[in-house]
Amino acid sequence: MKRCFIVIVLFLSACSSLDMQKKYLSFKGGYVDALGCDEVVSSDSDTIAEFECDSVEVIDETRIIDIAVGTRFGVVYSISPIPGKECFDIAQYITYPEIVSPSGKTSDFSSEWLGSRCVRQGETYTNTMSWFVEEEWEAAKGSWVFEIEVDDKIILRETFLAK
Repeated sequence: MKRCFIVIVLFLSACSSLDMQKKYLSFKGGYVDALGCDEVVSSDSDTIAEFECDSVEVIDETRIIDIAVGTRFGVVYSISPIPGKECFDIAQYITYPEIVSPSGKTSDFSSEWLGSRCVRQGETYTNTMSWFVEEEWEAAKGSWVFEIEVDDKIILRETFLAK
């Protein structure tokens, strides 16, 4: 009897993750247009530049990106209220082909923990995760994977092919 109970609990847990993605998450991915952006100053000089923008939207929904200086691509997503869970922890990750800076520093991963967010009935949490190519050396060709994690579970994984 105990084994049956454990199997049922695991099955219900898997269903709720799928339900969360289908019922409470909406998103678009592709080329992104951003207006009124200002760089957020960070005390850590090794982090990738972050920007806050007045307006961001997906202007061309696609998973194939012609990557070049001036290209901005990624996902705009919204999370609706989750029954029985008003607040949740959220993080964003981007895994990309190896990028080598002019100084020789390499990177292939970026992460940002956004902290705890609360979404009350009638509200929606909306955010953008995008990459803006400022320099030629940042235009890495290959697979770029954008992930959104809520309470330690990946709820969105979108792959873009940069060519």
